[in-house]
Parts: sequence; structure tokens; C-alpha cells
Amino acid sequence: MKAEYGILNEREQMIMLRLYRVNKEVVKTSLLNLVPNSYSLDKYLDHLKEYNLINIREEKVIRRTFYISITKKGYAISRQLAHIEELLKMNFDDFNMDPSFSGDNGTVYEINNHNNEKKLCQICMFTNPSMANFCMFCGSKLE
Repeated sequence: MKAEYGILNEREQMIMLRLYRVNKEVVKTSLLNLVPNSYSLDKYLDHLKEYNLINIREEKVIRRTFYISITKKGYAISRQLAHIEELLKMNFDDFNMDPSFSGDNGTVYEINNHNNEKKLCQICMFTNPSMANFCMFCGSKLE
């Protein structure tokens, strides 16, 4: 999705989800594994800052260090992204249309997820489905 339309692209979404899951200030260089290069990271962070989704703090001790944190607005949006990500992982057999309810759009889907077991990645703290062998966020092997 194009930045000109005010929509987050895939890499920006990955950055937001990482900040959401960590939920604390991180050093800018810790986000480099999500993007091809430092120039790209700067471009993505500038776009996220423009929409007030992150804060960037500069500290000069021995050398310049940039710290990135998520704003309240960014947290709210990241929470929705995490929810969408969970829905995308679900099996469509778990979605049953319940005709007894009607919403603004005329239909409501009830999610019947009978298998609530999850695996937590010890590297990035991402919650994975119980059947996963590798983390769906960082790719590390799950135990």
C-alpha cells in the first residue's frame, strides 16, 4: 500500500508490530533486521513519525543514538494490526456465520476457536498457534 494515501506499508506495519510487542523504547539499530538498509529504515520511521505513531529521541553520549518508542495512537493502531494478524492465521473453518445477529453491515461472524493453546516465542515474545514449529514473526524455532 502506498504511503501517499496515508496507509502503512508492510515494512512499516512490521516496525509497528515489533514496537507494540516490545512495548518499551528501543535503539533504532535494533529495527534494522526488518528492513533492507539504514536509509529505508529512516524513511519508514519518518513516515511513522509524520503520522504521530512513534517518537524518536536522540541522545548524544559518546556517539549519537536514536531511541524509538510507540505513541498512544501508534499503540492503538498496532493493537488492531496484531488482531488482524491473528485473524489471518485462523483456519476459515473456525468462522461460522451466525444469522441470529446482525451488525451495521448486516452480518456478524462468530469465531469459534476451540484450540486456544499457543506457543510463545522466546526471542521476540510473539504468540504463535500451537501447531507452529517456527515463529511466524521472527522465524526462530519454537520449543
